[in-house]
Amino acid sequence: MKVVSLIALVFVISACSAPQKQYVKHIASTTPISSDTSFLYSDMPSSHFAFRGELDFSQMDDEAYTMVYPGEAGFVGLLVGIAAHAITENQKQNSRGAKKLAIANRVLLPIQTAIDGVNSADALSQALENQIYSLAAYSEGHDTNHAFVLDFKPVFYVSQDYSTLRVKNIVSLYSAFEDQKTEVYRNLIESVRVLPSGFSEMQPDQIQAELQSLTGLLLTETLGLALDDSTSSLQEKPDFQTFKYLEGGKLSYSRGRLVRVDCSTLVIRTLRSWIKSIPMSLNKDSELTNECSEKSLAFNR
Repeated sequence: MKVVSLIALVFVISACSAPQKQYVKHIASTTPISSDTSFLYSDMPSSHFAFRGELDFSQMDDEAYTMVYPGEAGFVGLLVGIAAHAITENQKQNSRGAKKLAIANRVLLPIQTAIDGVNSADALSQALENQIYSLAAYSEGHDTNHAFVLDFKPVFYVSQDYSTLRVKNIVSLYSAFEDQKTEVYRNLIESVRVLPSGFSEMQPDQIQAELQSLTGLLLTETLGLALDDSTSSLQEKPDFQTFKYLEGGKLSYSRGRLVRVDCSTLVIRTLRSWIKSIPMSLNKDSELTNECSEKSLAFNR
């Protein structure tokens, strides 16, 4: 009985010690949200956006190691060794993750001055001006009985070769009817823009101007896609397919459904229901390229 309890305890310790991968879970509204609904938005919590370096796993090989469990202590010793291994491995994974992020963020150092000059309020203003939805600033005491509160958390990623700027924007909608704030929609909306050739060698003021423009464009697109998604305005193809595109100069693949494609942008819904927008200049699917050359397709709007 003691051995059985020990085995159970080891499994619990191993499970709790395993690295937990956090990801954004898509929440689809259970009640219809009309496209003519009023949306309230909050100002950006900071005057500066969060920037990160895009991870390049091909340049970050994990250390090879072998774990040997103690055999002389018998079966109980083996179980203790397994539990200790789980805890040690979790610590190693956390250390490796921090190291990878630190290495990836080095790409920001040459352009940090320009990044510091990017104003989030100006980008938000640009994004709001280009929406087809009714949006108004939210303030305490605002009448929310006929509106949803829009919340978003964008993080911008610079590729290691300075070829692209990507945003991953977690967008949520809250119903605030009768002062009860309830999250009714949430999704991760991702979009990419191609940076100009020689981007990192441009003057700081030119880099800043480019980033200011692109952050506004990326925010515009991701907010628009999120509102389209929350109001059920996106109409994707029923069949899953594999999409091929360049990411940081390397070929990447995503499995999902086609939402829309034209000669400038490819929009897909991934297996996790995230929305991803990819410039057609990065698309490597010859079938989609041929469709674009024949005619412009739009599956919504």
